[in-house]
Amino acid sequence: MTARTTSHSARVSQQQGAALLVALVLLVAVTLLGVSAMQGTILQERMSANQRDVEEAFNVAENAMRRGEQALMSDPASFLGNDPLDSPEELDLDSDNVETLDDLQDSLGADIYVQAPLYHIAKRGDICSADDDLTGGGVECDEIFSVTARGTGRTTETFVVLQSTVRVPE
Repeated sequence: MTARTTSHSARVSQQQGAALLVALVLLVAVTLLGVSAMQGTILQERMSANQRDVEEAFNVAENAMRRGEQALMSDPASFLGNDPLDSPEELDLDSDNVETLDDLQDSLGADIYVQAPLYHIAKRGDICSADDDLTGGGVECDEIFSVTARGTGRTTETFVVLQSTVRVPE
């Protein structure tokens, strides 16, 4: 009976905590897997927030551009003296033809935008066509305007610039 007791105690002393070591390695592996999954989720959340911000900026810019087109079509003569727009930085909040942030917030029912959407209308030139059949050899000309709009999202770093060309019959 003493031989059996000796062999059992010999087996116990040979294990030396191997199960503890295996459990610790598995815990480290599972922790690393969890941390990498969290980082991936955080990255995806940031990407979707940025995409939402771009979409909001696009919608605001499109709204400003449509309002600029409506203002142009309602009174094209008031925009004949505008200089062409060379860069988006030239959009001026003090101009008569600029949408204000308060107007936008009232129309959308939101106050989430950090800058007012802007639009600028500039005459680009005339386009003329000669039509012998309809006008008896006369020349008909239409005025061409560009409407440039800039909208921001929830941050100033996210902005969208849109431009449309409008043909206004004389």
